[in-house]
Amino acid sequence: SLCVGAGGVLKDKGGVEWQLCLRFRPNDIAMMMQATLDPVGDMVDGMKADVSMTCKQYCYADLAEASRVLSSVDSYVELKRAAASVGFAVLGVMCTGYKVSEQLEGIEASALESRASLALKKEVATQQQALQDLDVSSSLSRLDKEQGRQKLEQQGALELQQTQLEHTIALKEMEHKQCMRHVKEQREGDLEYYEELKKRADVDITKLLLAKEGVHPSPARGGAP
Repeated sequence: SLCVGAGGVLKDKGGVEWQLCLRFRPNDIAMMMQATLDPVGDMVDGMKADVSMTCKQYCYADLAEASRVLSSVDSYVELKRAAASVGFAVLGVMCTGYKVSEQLEGIEASALESRASLALKKEVATQQQALQDLDVSSSLSRLDKEQGRQKLEQQGALELQQTQLEHTIALKEMEHKQCMRHVKEQREGDLEYYEELKKRADVDITKLLLAKEGVHPSPARGGAP
């Protein structure tokens, strides 16, 4: 059997030029002569369709992965169909490199710059938001501290008022006790005094008590003037 290799450059719709090496073998010369005048051209057309179908699934950043996929013969359905229709068999396909157009590189560079700028703006916005949150948190903390200070001051004032009230009540209770003790002592002294007077025959206790209260009984009728 005869194995033939062909190399070439295929350009996909995205503007990437793919350097491919195709290995194939003629299986049926009579079929080839009846089917086409350009069997290699037919296979290249099938390869172009496969490259276009495969590459549209990958973005600029994944071109290396696309080149790996393009090195697998399983990725070339249309190529194998075209080869079989003209009496050929595909033995292998190898992607040896790729080249990106200046226009595509410019577009990707601009997109990369835009993404970097967007990421920077997002980071700045995040930091600004963090600073605002910190400022709000600090303000709330200061407010909490101020409210706490005022609460402590109010609590201290209430405790002082309570202490003063308790002191005033204690003083009044002390004064009341002293007054009651004085009254008791005076009454006890009066009782002792009157008990002593009772023992004296020349003293009328009743008249003495009435006189003390400012009461002067009228003389009895028919009595001495």
